[in-house]
Amino acid sequence: MNIETIEKNAFGHFAYLPKMLGFDVKENKQLTTIDCGLGSSMFNIVCGTHLEKWAKNQRDVYCFENRIYQGECAYYGEEFIEEKIHEVITSFKKQPFSWWVGYSCDPEWLGNILHEMHFKKSTTEHAMMCDLEQFGALENNGAITIDQVETATQLEHFIQVLEKYDASARIFYEKLTKHLRYSNEKLFVAYENGAPVVIASLYIDYESDSAGIFNLITAENKRGLGYGTKMMNHLMWHAKKMNMKYVTLLASSDSGYRIYERLGFKALGQFECYEWEN
Repeated sequence: MNIETIEKNAFGHFAYLPKMLGFDVKENKQLTTIDCGLGSSMFNIVCGTHLEKWAKNQRDVYCFENRIYQGECAYYGEEFIEEKIHEVITSFKKQPFSWWVGYSCDPEWLGNILHEMHFKKSTTEHAMMCDLEQFGALENNGAITIDQVETATQLEHFIQVLEKYDASARIFYEKLTKHLRYSNEKLFVAYENGAPVVIASLYIDYESDSAGIFNLITAENKRGLGYGTKMMNHLMWHAKKMNMKYVTLLASSDSGYRIYERLGFKALGQFECYEWEN
């Protein structure tokens, strides 16, 4: 188990559906920008940031072009990083967006630079992973039934739960109808007496034999009943059935963190999320 797999799943999940649906996704060696044009930091995202080597190269080019000796051009190149960040801010055209800082992101003090540039740190997430070899049989779901989303009706139920937290979710997910059965990102809905009460998504990364769990949300009036844990068990079983060796997730709350520990997840590090609001 390693934190690189968690990062690969998280950043892969951020970009996968936007690319499939034709939104503006730009990926290069410096960073990935995902602009869905929805005015929401849930769907407008920057991740996979690697600016240290690039900034040093920019510094060297600057010194060469201006005939400055290296000893006189000793500053690291942070000015170039700030210029790049300003370039990203401008590209989002006054929309809010989130900037995720993962394990491999550089420079190490990227979070400090974002803070100094008036980004707001919105959350620190525990990066967690579970070896599915220790996962046993699927537990009884009790009072709920859990379905993988394959129909327009099921998709509507998924949206109904999610849009209470971000209204942009409807615009985004309503575009998904044609891709429900063949996507590497599988959506799930849990029902109690026919009403949707829990949702989640499972991102499959065949290269690393792992799956990432995302968007696990329980309706407010159904919390504390163990439905979220039952959904977790179902997702882990589904991933194992697909021959995945590991499952990963990012946990923001202490209560969720403890539940995931009981399910066999281990924390391997932390990710940070910074928000830009114009």
